[in-house]
Amino acid sequence: FDLAWGFYDGLWSHYLDSDGKDAVDLATHRRDVCFVKDEYWIVSDRLCAPGEHHYSQLFHFEPDRDVQVLDEQRAGTVDLNRPNVVLIQADPVKAKAIVGQEHPLQGWFSGGQRAKEPAPVLSFDQTDSDGAVYDTVIFPLNVGQVDGLSVERFFVIDGDGELVTTWEICALCVSSGFGTDYYINDLRQEEIGPLNGRIKRAGHLETDARAAVVRLDSDGCVIAASAVGATFLGFNDRDLLD
Repeated sequence: FDLAWGFYDGLWSHYLDSDGKDAVDLATHRRDVCFVKDEYWIVSDRLCAPGEHHYSQLFHFEPDRDVQVLDEQRAGTVDLNRPNVVLIQADPVKAKAIVGQEHPLQGWFSGGQRAKEPAPVLSFDQTDSDGAVYDTVIFPLNVGQVDGLSVERFFVIDGDGELVTTWEICALCVSSGFGTDYYINDLRQEEIGPLNGRIKRAGHLETDARAAVVRLDSDGCVIAASAVGATFLGFNDRDLLD
């Protein structure tokens, strides 16, 4: 897998009306992006702001795409005779497709200077206190391919047997035609490479990695594994790095 992360704690431009704007110190935003080769992406967003706020995670599409909300955890394109993409949330999140909205301005595409046309934007919305958590799987589909993807969140405990929050660690089970992937990403750490020595247990997976992916085939046998910043990667009491 490939893994990248970024963090923003500067001012946010908040558009008050068409005549002006104001910049406020509103929220911090961390985003980790994992590309599980060559299948799909996992996007982890952690937003922190004191008090209750409304958060929207946005995905933009070209004007000719048909974007629909499919259920309480997934949405995506549903175009016939074309490749599609499905976006699946680890937790139920309210979603809506916006096209050509004027107030507030959303759902437009510009192909050139002074040109614009309506284009779908997929918005996953939460209202929460002190912050918001998004863990989103982005899965491309070939022409005619059926989704068939499931995403479940794991509870994680540390080396002392204490529960670790979803704010601190993303641990997912992603299943489809390729088999089942166990994914864990320790968001308490910023740097990707160095060891952190923090033991984590999620389902059958145990490791001190910054991040790891273990893939099982349809019979539940390990067929691939990869980790970064790890001294061990255990699955069903077997050290996969040995």
